[in-house]
Amino acid sequence: MFSGTTIIGLIIVLLCIIPIVLMFVSSKKKKARALNALKELATESNKKVAQFDQWKENAIGTDEAHTMIFAVRKMKDSVLKYAINLSGVRSCKVINRSRTVKFEGGNTTLIEQLSLQFEYKDPSKGEMVLDFYHNGYDTVAIADELLLIQKWEILIQDALNKN
Repeated sequence: MFSGTTIIGLIIVLLCIIPIVLMFVSSKKKKARALNALKELATESNKKVAQFDQWKENAIGTDEAHTMIFAVRKMKDSVLKYAINLSGVRSCKVINRSRTVKFEGGNTTLIEQLSLQFEYKDPSKGEMVLDFYHNGYDTVAIADELLLIQKWEILIQDALNKN
């Protein structure tokens, strides 16, 4: 009887652990694909990714000299790729679109969009927006996007100030 209970217990534990392991492995594969796409994008510009960060199925990176920014953004049915030459960029700033929602216990702020906005030196190029989070096509939960976008804004501003 004891061995039967043990076997049933082990089966139940395995049934609980297997989905978690599968999700972890799947997440690792998605991040690896994003990093490989980022490295391929850099190679197309004859650069190597020296510094990078990843979140969900997305990645952003820069070359050793911090002259280019590369990003890979997973959308529902496609992958957006960005190769931004910082020599043509005037400024970079964070766009944080949010709204305040009132509820019985108080207020809370909901982030709707987190993006880096690049303003080019050539006015005819306009602006380029790189989304880190957008509630229209990302999951409801925001993870490390806020910290990452602040980090990359500082990194890019430092690179622009050196040029």
